[in-house]
Amino acid sequence: MKSESNSPEWLCRARALWPSGSAPAGLDMKWSPEWIKKFLTYLERRNDGALPEETPGYGAADSFDRMLRDSWKLEDWRVDSARRAVDWLLDAACSHRPESSAAEMAVRERVRLPSMELPAWGDIEEYFVEKGGMEVCVRIVARRKGRALKTEKSYVTWTGRLRRWWKVQGVGSVGLESREQAGEELERAISGFLDHIAVVEGVAVATQRQALNALIFAFRACLGIEPGLLPEYRGATRGRALPVVLSKGEIGRFLDCVELKVGVLVKLLYGGGLRLSEALRLRVKDLDFAHGSVVVRDGKGGKDRRTTLPAGLVGPLREQLRKVRVLFDKDRAEGRDGVYLPNKLERKYPNASREWIWQYVFPTDKLVKDPRSEAFRRHHWGERVIQRAVKDAAMAAGIHKRVTPHVMRHSFATHLLEDGYDIRTVQELLGHASVETTMIYLHVMNRPGMHVKSPLDGS
Repeated sequence: MKSESNSPEWLCRARALWPSGSAPAGLDMKWSPEWIKKFLTYLERRNDGALPEETPGYGAADSFDRMLRDSWKLEDWRVDSARRAVDWLLDAACSHRPESSAAEMAVRERVRLPSMELPAWGDIEEYFVEKGGMEVCVRIVARRKGRALKTEKSYVTWTGRLRRWWKVQGVGSVGLESREQAGEELERAISGFLDHIAVVEGVAVATQRQALNALIFAFRACLGIEPGLLPEYRGATRGRALPVVLSKGEIGRFLDCVELKVGVLVKLLYGGGLRLSEALRLRVKDLDFAHGSVVVRDGKGGKDRRTTLPAGLVGPLREQLRKVRVLFDKDRAEGRDGVYLPNKLERKYPNASREWIWQYVFPTDKLVKDPRSEAFRRHHWGERVIQRAVKDAAMAAGIHKRVTPHVMRHSFATHLLEDGYDIRTVQELLGHASVETTMIYLHVMNRPGMHVKSPLDGS
């Protein structure tokens, strides 16, 4: 590592932890110092020729990783070797910061590259149950695989819940001799946990399936175990609830009561049948005023689609973009970090985050810290703000139903069917993979001429 006397404090901390005459566990004596030197040079180039005074975040390591893969075209094993060295440097640099616990640092040392440094099978219970190593591992692998932040959080949460349940149950040691035996033991543990959340906690079937997918990801990515057919576990009770739908009259009263600031977005939920997350993530380029449509990118299931842009929202949306442009110009003048882009887009279009067309249509007034790159960016509005506004508007309008943002989407679909639109058209606008999903709205629509008269009314 570089030895200049004017090195920043974080580099001095890391240098002090490098063993004299050898390399830290898991690192190569010859190549690890070379990779660290290259990473430090990379940081200098990004910081006007000087190392940053603040400890670099793991986002910088991710960027260095991408450079080695995409620009230098290095083989995976060499990139893995570099990443282990860089992660050690950042771990060591953070080792004395109060927000980095000793337990977390010990875990990171062992799970830095899960696919390369699996724990000894004799230590697997301590690794998984006591140290929480699997949760750290899941977060690392989810980020490297480009999973969405909500998906990453879900995976980590379920892995932690399994670990705590495991500890409470006092499951015996699984320090077995082979990966095959460990896999069988862990499969039984997953099945027991799925039974617990279904029978004791009473979760929905979708929640149980989410837990199963998260845990399979954890064992596959972090321990190299491919769960086979799981032993029988009790499935959660499947219920098919009819969607809550507002009548056209209720929609009118409701929209009149929506807070002015969020009114455009809420009207777009109803007018275009968008999910809340889809509306919040809209970017300037997704509004096609010329064709009267909204392009939904990477919706549920990773699909793109077009839906209708209400003519009555063209003016309000243009006014919203005018306000966004003021914030955008201010951020560029101050040299702020660009808007968040998914990893694949960031690699393909490295300058796109600072271009106007990629900005969010509904950005926050204040800059917020990106939990992954640690950069301060202008993120989109939060879901809770809209959820609260919708609930307040429903109460003000005197609507005695459980009204959530998703009710706007339900109402959009139902009202189109009531107006005579073909169910396949509605399916396409909603982005449903199967028409059977769309058909549920047939059960709640107000179909003219098809009312059943109650015998009580005829008596």
